[in-house]
Amino acid sequence: MKTRGLNKILGTLVILINLVFYIPRTWKIIASAGGTEGWGLLLLPLTFFFHLFIVTGAFGWLRAERLNSKPIKATLMAVLFLQGLFTIVNIFWVRTAIIGVIALEFFALISLTIYKKLKIEQTLLIANITGLFLMSMVKILLRI
Repeated sequence: MKTRGLNKILGTLVILINLVFYIPRTWKIIASAGGTEGWGLLLLPLTFFFHLFIVTGAFGWLRAERLNSKPIKATLMAVLFLQGLFTIVNIFWVRTAIIGVIALEFFALISLTIYKKLKIEQTLLIANITGLFLMSMVKILLRI
């Protein structure tokens, strides 16, 4: 299967997981002010981080010519940078080495794409795979 087809499939899955699980969870946390003792507020940086994958999922549906335009590339690089920053923020409460590796991955994707070692389609595919993996694991581990 080609990269474009995989980007469409994974992008759709990322968007669906966000729409079904994480956006309702975010609204529930915000509406209840974090629950009775406010512990739900600890999940907000994680859910906001997952919401950024909606952008990468939507970009999975764009043609290669459109992805290579400067506004799309700049937006994707900004989203990857924000995902790296949110990952660093999440390190403080998750405290696992895998989160640090993922933060490095986002920053590496930015530099490899800027220096044209990776095509934009490949960068998008790696970001969508990472997002799908992370969202699935958090869903399973936290049972939300």
